[in-house]
Amino acid sequence: MKQNIFIEIICFFLILLFFYSGTSKLIEHDRFAFQLMMSPFVSIKRLSSFISWVIPIAELLIIPILIIDKSRIYGLYFSVLLLSIFEIYIVAMFVSGSKIPCSCGGFISQMNWKKHLLFNAIFILL
Repeated sequence: MKQNIFIEIICFFLILLFFYSGTSKLIEHDRFAFQLMMSPFVSIKRLSSFISWVIPIAELLIIPILIIDKSRIYGLYFSVLLLSIFEIYIVAMFVSGSKIPCSCGGFISQMNWKKHLLFNAIFILL
């Protein structure tokens, strides 16, 4: 029973994170796409138009997968995958020394890369 409550709490926080992050990126889509184009990585610059739509849509699509009991395990796997990809991007940005702000939107974009790395790592560990 305690394990179910723990999983429910984890899913709740992931749902909040993905809803906040996904809607922020869609509301400020032009800003998100522009910041992706400013990336020091050529592949992200080239795909910025595509990435700027795929990421927030993926974040929002994970939400119902996390809500439905039968698909929750897949939602958790997708969450770890998406968060891990972003963690790799954060490490690359941190190592590159780039001063480009995070393109997440809202209060999350106010974090520096070091804080963002920790924030994201906590969600991966959950």
